[in-house]
Amino acid sequence: MKIKLIMITLMITLCSCDCYLRVQSVIVDSKTKLPIVNSGITDYKNCVRDSSEFVYSDSNGRFQYFARTTSLFGCPKVVLLIRKSGYEDLIKKYPSCCAKNDTIRLKQINK
Repeated sequence: MKIKLIMITLMITLCSCDCYLRVQSVIVDSKTKLPIVNSGITDYKNCVRDSSEFVYSDSNGRFQYFARTTSLFGCPKVVLLIRKSGYEDLIKKYPSCCAKNDTIRLKQINK
């Protein structure tokens, strides 16, 4: 009986620790302030995986990144890698949960 109670408590605890992460932002050129189309955005931990792990910015430079993770000690920070050919890669950190209406400025690579 005691083991069942411990197992049920453990299952409820683990199931109730889901974190839903959401970032909504726009990506622009740091000099021209024009939107950058088709920038790749992914969780920094996944940056070595294939392009199917990326979310891409639209024709206005906007993107929405959603993820779900499990954590026993609060929701983790969101760390995104933003990548676009001809621009420097950028690692952007957000507090846990949600970020809205942030403008990300990418710098062109000097040739």
